[in-house]
Amino acid sequence: MPAWVPRLTALVALAVPSTALSAQETSNAIVGVVVARETGERLAHSVIAVPSLGLRRFADDSGAFVLRNLPAGSFVVHARRLGFAPRDLMLTVQPGAHDSLRIELTRVAVKLAAVQVLADPPCTTPGLSAVKDSVLKTLLTQLRMNGEQYRLLAERYPFVYSQERIVSSELKSGETRIERIDTLVVASKPSWRYQPGRILTRLGGRRRGDLFFNIPTLPDFADPLFLDNHCFADGALDRVDGAELIRIDIVASARIKTPDVNGSIFLDPHTFQIRRSVLRLSRDPKVRGLMEVEVTTVFQEALESIPIVSQVLGVQRFDPRGRPSAVIAGYEHHRLVGFQFVGTRPGEDR
Repeated sequence: MPAWVPRLTALVALAVPSTALSAQETSNAIVGVVVARETGERLAHSVIAVPSLGLRRFADDSGAFVLRNLPAGSFVVHARRLGFAPRDLMLTVQPGAHDSLRIELTRVAVKLAAVQVLADPPCTTPGLSAVKDSVLKTLLTQLRMNGEQYRLLAERYPFVYSQERIVSSELKSGETRIERIDTLVVASKPSWRYQPGRILTRLGGRRRGDLFFNIPTLPDFADPLFLDNHCFADGALDRVDGAELIRIDIVASARIKTPDVNGSIFLDPHTFQIRRSVLRLSRDPKVRGLMEVEVTTVFQEALESIPIVSQVLGVQRFDPRGRPSAVIAGYEHHRLVGFQFVGTRPGEDR
C-alpha cells in the first residue's frame, strides 16, 4: 500500500444535454475532463481508472476522456497526473445516463532543501511505511505514479523502440576501443521483473558465463516488492548536468545477502516526472578484478507527461593490478533512435 492515501471525495455527476453523447452510441456513459484546480488548465494524458470494473486508461491530449458501457451503480474513480495529488471520487451512474464529469486536481507543492551527499547507511527498516518525512512521502507517491503510468502505457498501448548500442573498452594505455555498434529493437513490456537479490544473472545460465546486470527501471519503481526491499532518503535538490533535479536516494535492505541495487532517482522539480536513475550494485559480486558497476538511465517524454527511456549508460571498472587483460573499463551506451506505437495511442480509445 502507498504511504499516503488520498481522501475519498464524494462527487455528484452533472447531467448534460443528450447531444453530448448519442444514446445510439452507448448507454450509461460518462464524458469527462481533468483540469488543474488552480488554473483550470486541461491536464493531458491524465490516468483515469475504475478498479472495480477493470477500467484504466489515459485521457487524450486535451485532458478529455470517455467511460462507456458502465453498469448502473456507484463506483470509485481514480484520477492521477504527474505533478498533482492523486484524487479518488465516488461516482453514481443512473440507468440510461449520459453524464459529464469535471475532475480538478491540486498541484503538488513541496519545500525542498539542498541535497546532502552521504555514504549509504545500512537499510534496517525498508519499505514506504518506514518513511516519516512528509515531503519524502509525497515525492515517493509521485515516483510510484511514474512507474504505474509506464506500466499502463506498456500494457494497454504497446509500443516498440529502437536503440543504437555502442560497446567499448578502455585500455591500460588510455586508448578507447570500439567493440561493437548495432541497433536493438525492444518491446515495451519488460521481460524481466525485479526480485530481491536477483539483479545479476549468468548469460545462458552457464556457471562461468558472463554476468548480466538487470537494471530496475520504471515498472519496478512502482512494484511493492521493490519498494518493500529498499530504504529511501533525502528528497532534496541536486544539480545534475547543469539541471536542478529532486534526488531520492535508495538503499537495498540489509537482509538481502546477494547483490541488489543502491543509488539515486531524480525527478523534475516542476512536473515530478522521472529524469534519470543512477544505480550500482549494493554488494560485491565476487567477480575477480571487478571494482565497480554503475548504470545511468535517462528519460524523456514520449508524449506530454509520459516518460520513456532515452539513454542507458553502463560502466564496469576493473582493478588493473595483476589483471592480464589490457581492459580496465567496459562501457555500453544505448541511445533511443526510434519509437512507434503498435496500435492505439493514449487518448485514442475514446
